[in-house]
This record gives sequence, C-alpha cells and structure tokens, in this order.
Amino acid sequence: MNHQHSPSQNSGTPGDSEPQASSLPQNPHEAAGQSPEWKASPHPSDGGRRHRTRHEERKTPIRTHSNPGHRPRGRGDFHLSPQMLIWGCSLLGAVVVFFGGYYLGQKSGQSAELKNQVEPQDAEFPLAESNALLDEAFKAYSQRKYRDAMMDFQKVQEKQPALVGIDYLVADSAYRAGEGVLSADAARRAISKNESSVQARALLALLDLEKSKVSKSEDAAQQMSDPSVNAENEIKQLVASNLGDARGYLLLGEFLRSNGSYHSAADVLHEGWLRADPRVTRGFLSAKEQLARLQNEPAKSVPSLSELTSMSGEQALVAALASLQLHQSEEAASFLGRAKELYAPEVFQELMRDSAFADYKADLQCKSYFEQKAN
Repeated sequence: MNHQHSPSQNSGTPGDSEPQASSLPQNPHEAAGQSPEWKASPHPSDGGRRHRTRHEERKTPIRTHSNPGHRPRGRGDFHLSPQMLIWGCSLLGAVVVFFGGYYLGQKSGQSAELKNQVEPQDAEFPLAESNALLDEAFKAYSQRKYRDAMMDFQKVQEKQPALVGIDYLVADSAYRAGEGVLSADAARRAISKNESSVQARALLALLDLEKSKVSKSEDAAQQMSDPSVNAENEIKQLVASNLGDARGYLLLGEFLRSNGSYHSAADVLHEGWLRADPRVTRGFLSAKEQLARLQNEPAKSVPSLSELTSMSGEQALVAALASLQLHQSEEAASFLGRAKELYAPEVFQELMRDSAFADYKADLQCKSYFEQKAN
C-alpha cells in the first residue's frame, strides 16, 4: 500500500511546484504562517501526522520569525507599545502646557501693562469751583493761616471727595492749626485710600509723640514702643520714599534738632539743600508767571532807572524784558544786572533760559548775561 506521495507527484509537472509555493495560500492554516511541510500530508485522517502538525503549528510562529526567508510584515502590521504611547502623550501634554502657559503669561502681562497705563488717567481733576477753593486754601497756608486753609480744604473735600490727596491736605492743615483729633481722622482716611500714605503715617507718628508728651505719666506703662523712636522711623521712611524731595529732609532735620541732635540735623539739612530744586520755589514760579504775562501783553513803557535800587529781583527781571521788547538794550542790561545781584546764581541762570528771552540772546548789550553758566 503506497500511501506516501512526493510533492512533485501531486503537482502535475515538475516545473509547477515552485510557483505553487509562492502563490497566495488556499488553506487557512497556510495563511496563518504554516510551513510547507504541513502540506506534504494528503491524509488529514492520519492521527500521528495530525498530532505532529498541531505540535508544529504551536512552534511555527517561533520558526517563521527566525526564518530569514519569511515574508516581512507590511505597514499595516506595525504596532506601538504601551510605553511608547504613554511617553508620546506625556510629551504632547508638556508641549501644550508650555505654549498655553506662555500664551496666557503674555496676555496677562499685556493686561497688567495696560492696567498700569490706564490707572493714572483715573485721577479726578478739580472742578472750577474746587480749584478756586484750592487757590484760597494754599494762599492761606502760605500765610500761616492754617485754620482758614483747613476750612477751605474741607470744603473741597465735601465737593469732590475723590480728589487724590485731599484727605492729607486736611490732615496737615488741621495738625498745624492744633486740631489733633481732626488731623488724625483725616490722616487715617488718607492711609486707607493709599493716598499720600507715607506722609500720613509720619503725621500720625508726630501726633502720637505730642500726645505722649502731654500725658507722659498716664500712657508710659501702656505704650508698646517709644513714640519718639517711632516718629523718627516714620519720618526716615518719608525721606526714603522720595529721595528727591527736600521737604522730607527739612522735617527730619527739624525733628533731630528738637531732640538735641544738632550735628545730625545739620547733615540732614545739608542733604536737603542739595536736593532742593530751585525751579519749584515760590520766587522762581512767581517770576515765571510775570514773564508769561508780559509775553501775553507786551510792555508799552519801561520803568525809570531811578527806581533801580529799590527794585526786587522779580521787578528788575520784568523791567529787563520790557526794555528788550521796546529795543532799549542799555536799560535792559542795567535791569538784568540788578536781578543777578538779588537772585541765587542757579536761579538766575535758569530764568535766563526762559523762552521769553529767546529772541534777545544775540543782543550785544545783554549777551553776557545769557551766556553765564551756573557755578
């Protein structure tokens, strides 16, 4: 009984065996990657051969992976491992978070910058009636009529409570008028609004110091800190908050003098003198005002030189401009000489740079005054 057949005998012609091996598999087991040896058995009823075939089927994936001639996987067979998926998702999330945070940071920075640009425009400007009251209040303040100034500042506060700094102006004038309770209340309001808060804290410290001196025996045991030390610290903070403001140095110097620290007071006052701006003094501003008025309404006559020795610096300066407007150069030079004697050198030189004299700097009689340099 011949039950064994060679592969060539089943194929018809010897030349047809090789094309059959490379054609698409018709058997589902061959499609799953079985070797050609399984097809050599034409008798699936053979139990021994079936047992060997199943055994080989279990080993076939291992052999086919190691077989150099096995058909390579196609692109559709490529799979990512779970670790690679997790790593890729983490990387993508990090990129999204980074650029999202950067974008939000840019937007918030632009919003903060815009907010900083808008906030200063929110300050309320005094109305005409309030402005007139402010003029009267500052005029009374400069004349040491502090109670009148306090009352005018209070009227402004009632009309426009949103004016920046009005609470501190009430507090300061009330303090100088001897109204300690009113001054303290106004200073606390300024601090709560964060308006002139450093000045207001210094003012409260001075009020506490004066109160402690009046009731020294009663409050000594209750005070947690020395009012004098606290007042000095607050005034120093006032100086440190605005190093270019001479008023803070003046206040600190006077405070040190009141405590007998004359050497330290002199040093502080000298620093204040160095920082004082001559362009913001009352005399300087008044002279600029008169020059502007003369520009608006040019002079029609020139004062007599007989009045020269009795003139103030401002009067001589205005007379000099009037002379130049009327082309009287010699008189102008005489008046400028008088003004130079009465003004501080740096103030006089700053006034010579005023736009009112711009058209007369080439005048031969007055040229030397315009070319002067501050010492």
